[in-house]
Amino acid sequence: YINRGTMHTSSVSVNVEGRSYSFKVGGDTKWGKDRVLLDSDDDLTKNTELEKSGYIVAKFLSTQECADLKSLLKHILCNKLKEILNIELLPDKLTDYHKYISQEEHLKFVSAIYKKGKGLSCKKYINEFYEKIENRVSELCGVDVTTKMAEREHEEFFIRFVRPYENLLDNNPPHRDAYIPRLKDALNIYFPLCGSNKDSSLGIIPESHRWKENEIERTVSGTEIGEYSFSVSCITDTKHGGINIKRPQPNDGEFVLFSPYCIHGGAPNFADKTRVSLEVRFWRK
Repeated sequence: YINRGTMHTSSVSVNVEGRSYSFKVGGDTKWGKDRVLLDSDDDLTKNTELEKSGYIVAKFLSTQECADLKSLLKHILCNKLKEILNIELLPDKLTDYHKYISQEEHLKFVSAIYKKGKGLSCKKYINEFYEKIENRVSELCGVDVTTKMAEREHEEFFIRFVRPYENLLDNNPPHRDAYIPRLKDALNIYFPLCGSNKDSSLGIIPESHRWKENEIERTVSGTEIGEYSFSVSCITDTKHGGINIKRPQPNDGEFVLFSPYCIHGGAPNFADKTRVSLEVRFWRK
């Protein structure tokens, strides 16, 4: 990388579907080199419907399978809330999660369910759906893919809780997963369980998977926002008119399949409900 900045605090401005907000990021920033990352990595969007924009909204599983998967995960989450925090919440009330869970409780809960190899993210919890999900993503990208990352013993999925806007740090800042070496060469899915709408769903910058690195400014190593640290590097500016995020809207029974080379995240939950979603990563078999 070139043009290394000095350690400083940057004010980052983001536009989400015409709605603007800003936040401050601590740390060195850099503009990259004159190259496209995907030219040297495994581009799973190539020769697919994703190739131009970097993402698609598509039919996921069957209507019944989608309903069963949502129901299973919401019941598991409510059981985990009872087990970890001794808080009872009905599955159809998960969108009210932020009303009942304090910040301290939230951090304890997500730490427990994300614990590697032992948390809710273990494949065993949705094992009956894994092959179907892999087959559907393989169908859409035209090659066989797997959720098994070579560096990890366990196949994992992630449940993301994004509370309303005042909890800005629930949401990763604008970033590319591909800046983290173990997350390169992949595809991601976003499948909402509840609370996902035009004001809260996952944000993506279309076509940014093909942007050159010298068109993107980012933090050098991770991100510091206030007292919190993120493992991802925050995108602080671009030469494409700033940071302009779109929110693809999957309907019931649909999901978003997207390249982690797209700039994504950075779109707070502007709704009054907690958004809960399933996220899974895939690599070529």
